[in-house]
Amino acid sequence: MNAGLAVIGIAVVAGAVVAVSAHEGRATILGLVLALVAAPLVAAPLPAALPLAARLVAAILAGYLVWIALRAAPGPARTRGSRLGWPVEALVAGAAAVVGYGVGGVGASGAPEATAVGLALAAVAVPPLFRTDGLQIGVGAALLVTAAEVLRGGLVGPPSALEQLVAGGLIAAIGAALAAGVDASIATGGSLEIGERSPGAARPADEPGETARPWYRPRIRR
Repeated sequence: MNAGLAVIGIAVVAGAVVAVSAHEGRATILGLVLALVAAPLVAAPLPAALPLAARLVAAILAGYLVWIALRAAPGPARTRGSRLGWPVEALVAGAAAVVGYGVGGVGASGAPEATAVGLALAAVAVPPLFRTDGLQIGVGAALLVTAAEVLRGGLVGPPSALEQLVAGGLIAAIGAALAAGVDASIATGGSLEIGERSPGAARPADEPGETARPWYRPRIRR
């Protein structure tokens, strides 16, 4: 086992666990950025400097865009994290990592640590896709793309420069779409829940009769 890859892999999985289990939006983004930034480093040999730099910039940009969108929230942005809590998510990720490490040691040409990290990321990335929280859905999509990239590197070797650039582009696009969705959800509903409108949120201006006249019109006696 490569000790350096193992430490980086633990950091990637820890960031992913925080991203899918935290209930505060900014903590979710910090965990996601940690996972996305460290994931390309789980490879032997390391990718070339230029595609690796592009991949890291894409990950930071994706997190920064969502961070800006969260600043529009009226208060601390609450997200629908894991109801089971981070210990259960960590156990699931650990079990998947053990299976992935065993698979990587049998016939795979890449680093077994990459296979372990890729399978662990996939295990924690799938549940958020089925939540009603727009932020968590985006986090799951970003982690799933990263899991596919890392798992591919563990099975058949490190990705090429073009694959690194494509993965970085996908991550940046997911971050931009996620930021737009979070901004729209906060503007219309006051929360990160899809299709939910909080009691204090502003009503759309095109709703007929809501702002044109009051709900009670007094009768005038003549």
